[in-house]
Amino acid sequence: MKKLFVILLMVLAISKVGAQNYKTLDEIQIRDPFIYADQSTNTYFLYQTSDTVINGQTRGGVMVWRSNDLQRWAGPKRVFTCPAGNYLTGQVWAPEMRK
Repeated sequence: MKKLFVILLMVLAISKVGAQNYKTLDEIQIRDPFIYADQSTNTYFLYQTSDTVINGQTRGGVMVWRSNDLQRWAGPKRVFTCPAGNYLTGQVWAPEMRK
């Protein structure tokens, strides 16, 4: 299950990251980010915690930014939201990627 989750996050991150809204790291407010370097595409993926409120319930989630130079970041794009009725409720912290 854990491998499936990691693969899903990578596939979603590799897909187009919304409108090309580039920002620098100074403009992005993130605590405890994780940057994954995909050597095969020379692309960096910056993962961040991003909670959302759905029907009055806070659900944890993850968003990703994409960069080719570690300077300009496109995104963000939501790649995971805890599903309703899941034992995971509240916030998700410190997303980390492994290949």
